[in-house]
Amino acid sequence: MPLGVNPNLMTYKAGEDLRNFQYRFVKIGSTENEVVKNEAGTAASCGILQNDPNTGEPALVAKPGGDAYLEMSTSCSLDAILVPTTNGKGVTASPGAGVNAYAAAKAREAALADGNIIAVEVVNDIYQGA
Repeated sequence: MPLGVNPNLMTYKAGEDLRNFQYRFVKIGSTENEVVKNEAGTAASCGILQNDPNTGEPALVAKPGGDAYLEMSTSCSLDAILVPTTNGKGVTASPGAGVNAYAAAKAREAALADGNIIAVEVVNDIYQGA
């Protein structure tokens, strides 16, 4: 397992089946106090899911201001700015010139391949391509 983390956890309700979504980005759902999969870098994440709930069960979400574990979709370097990709996994932010991406994490260690679980700092920021 990667570095230890000190999460800032908040409990929501799983707005859909998240049993195969642990350590991936989530966003606020359409119902109050629920989270759903965040599968696009164009939508703001509310955090990173740290457990594997089914619909309606408690979802533990690591929020900005703390650390978390994140499953990566590809390799990344230390201190990379990360955003969600189509499967909710992390990927290095690379928006085009003048395009905004919702930065959701900063890598505390490097990832070597798809499926690596790394320690990250959870952030909530806008990252604009140069």
